[in-house]
Amino acid sequence: MCVDNCPFGAISFSHKIQKEILSNISAIVIATGFEPWDPKIKVEYGYGINKNVITATELEKQIYTKGYVFRLSDKKRAKKIAIIQCVGSRDRSIDNPNCSQVCCAYGMKMARFLKEQDSKVEVSIFYMDIQPFGKGFTKFFNECKEDYDIQYLRSTPSQISQDKEGKIKIRYEDPQDGTIKKKYFDLAVLSIALNPGTKFEKLAENLDIWIKDSGFCESPDSMQVIKTSQKGIFAAGTCQGPKGISECIANAENAALEVILFLKTLKNKE
Repeated sequence: MCVDNCPFGAISFSHKIQKEILSNISAIVIATGFEPWDPKIKVEYGYGINKNVITATELEKQIYTKGYVFRLSDKKRAKKIAIIQCVGSRDRSIDNPNCSQVCCAYGMKMARFLKEQDSKVEVSIFYMDIQPFGKGFTKFFNECKEDYDIQYLRSTPSQISQDKEGKIKIRYEDPQDGTIKKKYFDLAVLSIALNPGTKFEKLAENLDIWIKDSGFCESPDSMQVIKTSQKGIFAAGTCQGPKGISECIANAENAALEVILFLKTLKNKE
């Protein structure tokens, strides 16, 4: 999509670097992005084994390429869908206590789209708690719950399994009375955590910049997070940590401005 729509033809996924170029530069902007957490690590959810357990990204791909949501086991339309939040994030058992920030809104966006596509589809969201990041979040949350009849279950599933007919069984603790309950679905969708890009750690080491315990870029100035621990090196987007598209765009604009200001200070010193 990006390749087809770029008016300058600047995007290429097949381009190979023919040679290394050595050049003197005055400023660097790091924008290495993120990588999705591997849901296979959480073996109790059966991703990669149970065909009808997919990620939110895979759900979105189904929606935008096929126009409807289906079970991978038999290609039948999914009529009852569970979305499980915080898979791989806010989880100390896998050493990742951090929130991925975008997952709550992303999961609700997918749930709402499913209901708009087919009002008869049943959508349930399993969540730990709701993190209201972004403008208009509370209004959006209330609309999903009241206007679209999306079911919210405040519980983290302990196990997801699939029977011979492809039905998904989710075991979870009822927050009201503490009893273990089971619910059956056609499809389970995992909202997975956002991790630092695999190449970022090596890059940070080469540039001698600080990184957080989470592996993302750390700024010495909490009021100017674009700046890194090295002068002339700036960070933008999700290499700083999980964030949404609008915040990434604002980051990029801020980074460009910081580079301009930094280059001006260098010029004034000449």
